[in-house]
Amino acid sequence: MSCDTTCFTWEWQIRLFRIGPKKSSDSTSCTKGGGLSSYDSRDDVYEIDPIKALIVLAFSHGKNQALPADLCAQYFTENFRVTQSRKRVFDIVIAVTCLVLFAPILLLVAFLIKITSRGPVFFRQKRFGRGGTIFRIYKFRTLRIDQEDPDCRVPVRIDDTRVTTVGRLLRRTSIDELPQLINVIRGEMSLVGPRPHCTNMKIKGELYHTLYADHTLRYLVMPGITGWAQIHGSRGPVESIDAARKRIDLDLYYIRHLSIALDCQILLRTIGVVLRGIDAF
Repeated sequence: MSCDTTCFTWEWQIRLFRIGPKKSSDSTSCTKGGGLSSYDSRDDVYEIDPIKALIVLAFSHGKNQALPADLCAQYFTENFRVTQSRKRVFDIVIAVTCLVLFAPILLLVAFLIKITSRGPVFFRQKRFGRGGTIFRIYKFRTLRIDQEDPDCRVPVRIDDTRVTTVGRLLRRTSIDELPQLINVIRGEMSLVGPRPHCTNMKIKGELYHTLYADHTLRYLVMPGITGWAQIHGSRGPVESIDAARKRIDLDLYYIRHLSIALDCQILLRTIGVVLRGIDAF
C-alpha cells in the first residue's frame, strides 16, 4: 500500500508533526512495519520532532486504523502553510479589535461574577491544541466554585444546578467564550477551527481522542473559538459515538477546505447561531 494513494497508518501519521529540515531520500513504499526510520514515497521527507511523535503514538493506543491520504499530504503543501500564516494575521487583527470593542462588556461581566458568587472571574481548563500540545483555555467562570469540573468528568447539561445565575446568562449568550480571544492572541487558538476538547473527555467510558485514528488530524490546525462543526448542529457536549464521528467528519471537512474566505463565512454564520441560542445552555 503506497503512502500517496490510499491511506496513512499511525506510524506515518507521526510524520505530520515534523519540525526539522528537509532530507532527500530514496523512493520506497509505505509498508506497515516501516517504523520511524522508513522514508516517504515522495522525493522529500522531514526530520521528526520526537516529543510530538511520542504524543501521537500515545494517542493511538495500539490502533492501526487508516488515515485519509489527502489530508496527510495536504499538510506538506506550501499553500497549506501560507494559508495558516495568513490566518494567524487575520486572527490577531480581529481578536485585538474585538477585545477593544468588547472591553466594557468584559469588565461588566467580570464585575457581575465577582459580586454574585465566590471564586475567580476566569475558569481555566486543559485542552488539546495544535500538534497535540496541551494548553489552558480561558472562559468566564459559570459554575459554582465548589462544583467546578476541571477534568470534564460531568458535562454541563440543561438546568444544571452547578451553573450560577450569571453563568446561565453567559452560557446562553456564549459570552463566557469571549476570554478565548486571549488564547487567540497568545497563539494557542484561532478564531475558527476544530473546537479544543478536554484532555480527559470520555464517551461511553472511552477517551474521546482514542475513538478514531483520524481524530488526531484535527491537530493539524489550531483549535478555534467556533468552527464548521458548530454552525452545522454539532455544538456542545459530545455524548455518543455517532455524535463524535459526525463532529470529526465536520472538522476534517473544514481542514480540507481551509481558507480565509471560509473563516469569514463561519464567523458570520456563528453570529446567527449565537443570536438564536441554538444548543446553548
